[in-house]
Amino acid sequence: MLQILKDLQEPGETFTHAAKRYHISPTSVSSIFDSVVSIPRAKLPEIMCTDENYAFHSKTQNSKYICLLIDQTNGQPIDILPSRRYEYLDKYFSNIPKYEIDQVHIMITDMYEPYRRIIKKHFKNAIHVVDHYHVSQELHRRVDRVRLRIMNPLRCINTSKRTQEQEENYYLLKHKNGLLFKHFTRSKGADGKPLFDILRPKEYNKVLKRYMNPYDYANALVSIHPDINTAWELKDELTDFYVSNTLETAPAALKKVITDFRESNVEEMVKFSYTLANWQTEIINSFYIAKTEYKLSRKTGQITVGYKRLNNALMERLNGTVKLITKAANGYTNWERFRNRCMLVLEKGIEFAIDEKDKSVKMVEKKEPTT
Repeated sequence: MLQILKDLQEPGETFTHAAKRYHISPTSVSSIFDSVVSIPRAKLPEIMCTDENYAFHSKTQNSKYICLLIDQTNGQPIDILPSRRYEYLDKYFSNIPKYEIDQVHIMITDMYEPYRRIIKKHFKNAIHVVDHYHVSQELHRRVDRVRLRIMNPLRCINTSKRTQEQEENYYLLKHKNGLLFKHFTRSKGADGKPLFDILRPKEYNKVLKRYMNPYDYANALVSIHPDINTAWELKDELTDFYVSNTLETAPAALKKVITDFRESNVEEMVKFSYTLANWQTEIINSFYIAKTEYKLSRKTGQITVGYKRLNNALMERLNGTVKLITKAANGYTNWERFRNRCMLVLEKGIEFAIDEKDKSVKMVEKKEPTT
C-alpha cells in the first residue's frame, strides 16, 4: 500500500499500471487511494494565482473547466475546484473566513470577467493582476485570425488552378506561420544568434525553388498582405511594452499601444485594442515587483540585482502537470478521486506511514517547504 501511494505521486502513473505492477485489481488500487488520500484546502496566501484547465467534465456543476488556486510564492496548490463559473466561486469564497480573505493582497488571473467580479466582491484588499502570458496568448490568437483570413481564400482554390504566386503564398501561410509569433529583433535561433539575421545561412526550399533563411521567409510573409505586416509589428510592440516599461511608465505607454492597435485599420487588431482598454488597470498591475534577487558573480565578485514581476508561470507549469494526469488516465469520472490525485501530485512533502497502533496506512502531516 505504501509503495502504491508513493507511485501515484508521479503524474504519469495510473491506477491500472499500479494494479498490474502489484498484481491486484484497478478497483483495489482505487479503494486504497480513496481510503487514505484526502487533502483539505490550504490557507489562502498573500499572493494567489487562479486559472482554469480543461481537464474534468463536472455534470453536477455543468462545467468542463476546473479552477486551480495556487500560492504564487512557493507553487503549492491551495485547492482545485470543479467549476470556474461565477455562481460556484461566489459560494465557495463566501464560506472562507474573512480573516483569510483579507490576507490575500494580490490575485493573478487571466482575462475572464467572472474573476474580476469575484475579486471586487470578496477580495477588497487585493490588487488584481492580469499577467503578460495571457495577454500575449490572446493577441497571438488574433494574429492567427489575420493569417487564416488571408490564407483561407487560397485554400478554396483548386491546386491545379493556383498561380505560382498563390501556391507560394499558401505554402508560406500554412507552413511558415510560426515565424509570425517570433519577435523580429529580439528572437534568437538555436545558436543564440538573432533569428532574423540577414546573413544567416540559407537552405534550399523545394516548394519556393530558391535558397531561404528566416529573414527571407519573414520578408516573403509580410509581402503577401499589408495586414500581416501590421499585425506582426503590433505584436512586437506589445512585447516591447512589457520589456521596456516599469510600473511608473506603463500607464502612458499602454495608452499609446492601445491607440496604435485601434488606428491600425486591421479588424482583428482593432478588436484587441478594446480588450487592452478593458483590462488596462489589471495589465498595469502586472508591473508590480514580486521578488528581488541578488546574484554574486564568482569571477568578479560583483552583486547584480534582478527584479521579478508578477506572472502566472508557476500556474502554467502546474496546469501542464494536471493535463498529464488526465491524459495518462484517459480521463476521470470521480471528482473527489481526481481532485485528490491532482493535489497529491502537485503538493510537496506529503508522505505516508503505517500507524503503529492499528497498522493502517495514513497520510503524514505535510512538511513546511524549505525557503
